[in-house]
Amino acid sequence: MAEQFPFKFYVIDFSKTLRSITFSRRLLYMTGIWPLEIRESLCISYIIYGIVFNILALLDVIRSIKTFRYVIAIVMENMAVVTALTKILVVRVKARPLSRFLVETKGDYTADNYQNDEEKSPLVEPYDKKSYVFGCVHEFIRIIMVISGYLGTDCFFTTTGLHLTGQLAVLKCKVKNILNDADGPRKAIRKIILGHHRLIRLADLLEDSFNLIIGQHLFGTTILLCISSYRMLSSLASTETGGIMTYVVYAFLLMWKLLIYCYVGESLLTESSNLCDELYFCDWYELSIIDMKSIWICMMRTSKPLKFTCAKFSVLSVRTFTDIFSIV
Repeated sequence: MAEQFPFKFYVIDFSKTLRSITFSRRLLYMTGIWPLEIRESLCISYIIYGIVFNILALLDVIRSIKTFRYVIAIVMENMAVVTALTKILVVRVKARPLSRFLVETKGDYTADNYQNDEEKSPLVEPYDKKSYVFGCVHEFIRIIMVISGYLGTDCFFTTTGLHLTGQLAVLKCKVKNILNDADGPRKAIRKIILGHHRLIRLADLLEDSFNLIIGQHLFGTTILLCISSYRMLSSLASTETGGIMTYVVYAFLLMWKLLIYCYVGESLLTESSNLCDELYFCDWYELSIIDMKSIWICMMRTSKPLKFTCAKFSVLSVRTFTDIFSIV
């Protein structure tokens, strides 16, 4: 029965997943916000740049408030920088709990921990030299900020979220083989309870660190999708084929990124529920009374699945994706 759920995780060599953490580290290191190695001078420089950039964009919006299409263009152009700045600030503030998560899960990437394979904007004119150089430097800094703060944070969340889900799948395999444990069922149950308690604590760390980022990402994506739909309809009315295709591709990329976030949340929910089912369908009736009570207590805790939330307002899942899609 427990095998009927749609999400399954079969991992043979966990050491290969270290590449995704390394990729996230390289991206976040560009802006100095890798939790294990914070570079304050670099981080503060990008934060100051982001704040100044957004203030200038806001002043531009106020100055051109009567030109609706121009205001929309400014919003779409600067949303990525706003999102990147928010993510940089949150990751910097939550650096300590995120570093604890990384330190505590470092051993999970060692194959020896697993018993079998089942577990395992306008252009600057080039003749104006000063403006051209300033523009190039400005765009270069913005690109690095967006790549590191925007994409790097997304990779970090996806990597850590799916790692947590994979550890739940490993724990489920241990429940399945509870009677065949070399140390006996009682020690196996103790390992499962301690392992589940550790995963609950790690999930709380990630939830506390990323819920604002998730909420801001979903809110920003919804706004951008609405604006893209408006611009698409405007291009359709004026028969601008190139503009229509541009916004179709842009909207598709936004939806794809949103789906990745929702998939991570759905995977955690599903695998957490699968653990509860695996406990129910294991051969608990062959255990002693004390061990059966331990299994029952563990089942009570797993009945409340682990989850990520959107700024504590709603649960991140595939349903969140469909709700946003229906709004747009």
